[in-house]
Amino acid sequence: MKRSMWIILVLILLVMLAAAVEARDCDDCHGTAGGYTFVPLGLNVLTARTVEEEIGFDHSVEVVHPGSYDAKEVSVTITVTGDLQVSNDLTQTIADFSSGTKSLIFMIEPTTGGASGTISTVLTYTADYHYEPTVYTETVQISISIGSIALEPSLWSIIMDTDEQQVVTFTAQKDLENIDVVTTDATNEVMTLVGDAPTSLSSSNSFDITVKGIKSGTGTINIMGEDSNGKPFMVSVDVTVNSVANTGNMKGWLIAGRVLAFLSYFGLIFSIIVGAPIKPMKKALNKVFGGAAVRKKFHCWQCYSLGVLALLHAVVLMAISYESITWGGFYLLAEPTDLKGIMIDLGTIGWVAMVLVSVQGFFQKTLVKGINYKVWRFTHLALMKIALITITIHSIYLFLFVMLGV
Repeated sequence: MKRSMWIILVLILLVMLAAAVEARDCDDCHGTAGGYTFVPLGLNVLTARTVEEEIGFDHSVEVVHPGSYDAKEVSVTITVTGDLQVSNDLTQTIADFSSGTKSLIFMIEPTTGGASGTISTVLTYTADYHYEPTVYTETVQISISIGSIALEPSLWSIIMDTDEQQVVTFTAQKDLENIDVVTTDATNEVMTLVGDAPTSLSSSNSFDITVKGIKSGTGTINIMGEDSNGKPFMVSVDVTVNSVANTGNMKGWLIAGRVLAFLSYFGLIFSIIVGAPIKPMKKALNKVFGGAAVRKKFHCWQCYSLGVLALLHAVVLMAISYESITWGGFYLLAEPTDLKGIMIDLGTIGWVAMVLVSVQGFFQKTLVKGINYKVWRFTHLALMKIALITITIHSIYLFLFVMLGV
């Protein structure tokens, strides 16, 4: 009988693991996780949009990391078209990093007698944010005019967050007239501009425009005019506004989730002791509680409470806090594609075992009549051991490696 019951328990565990593997086929595995939104790396192109003929120039690129995950296998590749040519490597790599800004420079040369060209910059990296690391690609394409620069901005490209402000200074390289700032409706939806351009500007003089992000999107600030000889010019500044999740309350939720974890685990230990799995403990505990009936009622109440506490712990940390959990349809499981995912799933399996123990206790009289007390006790203790072992491993791993960073 014992051997058959262990076979049944092993089959239950295999079904749970199969459900975890099945969870990997979800339709939206890499979106938001509860209140936290994945923010990709920012690709900021600082290159001037107008360059002098036959003079080489720097194609400057910044890769901005928002934090909260590791970016690996980072590379930037450029391609040029039109009257441009590259004088150094087309691809440059960046060491793995998890925050800050990395800068790269590519040397570009205009061809003799050229008029224009384009530069496409492609950023490729692996985000170790999901349980299955995901490859992302971002592309920025700019147009280059070959000729004299009439008005030079301090920034040719801006990447900013919503509610963030940046100031762009425009400096005249010659005397300019009929200056006007032109934006599209799409641009006005993602940003606001503070400050006006003067109608005319003498050489070496400048003016400022403040850009404030409103919502996620892209836009372009175009400034048009003509020089003193009547030759028209236009300068463009590309703006990308990123939406950042509200993480103001995340720390409080994180603390709450971990407090619930400690209460659940130590409550489980205390519940097992009160359940008196060893016969000599029963007499002593019955005296403490004033009878076996009172002790059993308290033990049942503990089991029900622990199931609720553990579930709240999971909901707070996985759905509200910063954790990136991939939900597999209706399964309460993470993708078991790495050690952390497997450890989280062990906690889920332990929680299911706790619930089954509670159900067994609630229907004890009915189940004992249907089978017998020995079978009921064996399965009850077996489920308790599964819960204790899986939750202990789950707790030790996440405490050491996630909280303490060992």
